[in-house]
Amino acid sequence: SGGGIYSNGPMRVIDTLLQSNRTISYDGGGLAVPFGVQLTLSGTRFSGNAAEGSAGGAYAGGALTATGVQCISNTAGLDGGGAFASRAFTLTDGLFQGNQAAGNAGGAYAGGAMTATGVQFLNNTSKGGGGGAWVQGAIVLIDGLFQVNRSTDSSGGGLYVDREVTLLRTLFLSNTALHYCGGVCAFGPLTVTDSLLQS
Repeated sequence: SGGGIYSNGPMRVIDTLLQSNRTISYDGGGLAVPFGVQLTLSGTRFSGNAAEGSAGGAYAGGALTATGVQCISNTAGLDGGGAFASRAFTLTDGLFQGNQAAGNAGGAYAGGAMTATGVQFLNNTSKGGGGGAWVQGAIVLIDGLFQVNRSTDSSGGGLYVDREVTLLRTLFLSNTALHYCGGVCAFGPLTVTDSLLQS
């Protein structure tokens, strides 16, 4: 795991570029930490990385906190084209653009809850659910943008969530899915405030 960087302990990466790294048969094309270990990213860019497993860009076996992070044109053979967190995923002022996953979550995958503020998901693609993002826990989205994301073989072109969804001032524009929920698939309570969902 970890085509560019791997650590058995908690990792903090600041103002760093991880570009064109690759893992074969493992997770985290750009970087990885193992199960239960926390990953913190700030001002970091993942570009053109690839993993045959999950997470073309960043793989966190525990919680993942990311501020000002860009994941652009990364690919995963399983889930999470841009980034994958096994537990909670906290995002602030980020960009996920042009990432691809053969499984779920073209942009970002969260195995727990997700909170995202000021994050853009643009032109990400998954064969499975959640072209932009897939979240197994509850999600809170504030001032977000999901635009032209795709689930080519499943549902939730923009977002696929197994639990509660809260949207505040968030836009879903021109997202598509083969089956249903081009914009948002929510399998729990849904609260929408001052937001727009448009095909």
